[in-house]
Amino acid sequence: MGDMFDSLVGWAEIYGYPLVFFGVLLENLGVPLPGETVVIIAGFLASSAGGHQFHLHWIIPIVFAAAVIGANLGYWFGLRCARPRLARSKRFLFLTPERLKLAEGYFNRYGIWTVVLCRFVTGVRVIAALAAGVAAMPWPKFFFGSALHS
Repeated sequence: MGDMFDSLVGWAEIYGYPLVFFGVLLENLGVPLPGETVVIIAGFLASSAGGHQFHLHWIIPIVFAAAVIGANLGYWFGLRCARPRLARSKRFLFLTPERLKLAEGYFNRYGIWTVVLCRFVTGVRVIAALAAGVAAMPWPKFFFGSALHS
């Protein structure tokens, strides 16, 4: 256990804040990475038990910015890449053009609440931004819902 802790501290000293930023950003972009784990480790390393390797007053805005930026990149990827592919009657991951119509109706009716609630569910959070983009949810509503939770 001591070796693992020493390894984490070593990574924090070398890569520190950028590792936290990109870990959270990639998870919110839609890459299935353990963003929560990165935040927990960063919080621990900011504590006295973790040796004050990080400063909490930097971790909080970095995590917030990474979550919002990552979610917005996922949204734009869904809107600009996945949606046109579905419009040409092609599949994209698990979506079909028929499911796109259902998603559009759902996001038009419950979009902002869906985005907010999905941010609390591990696994679903990874695809929520992409799904909102594919469904062409209005960006201001998506941004508000995404930033509200982050």
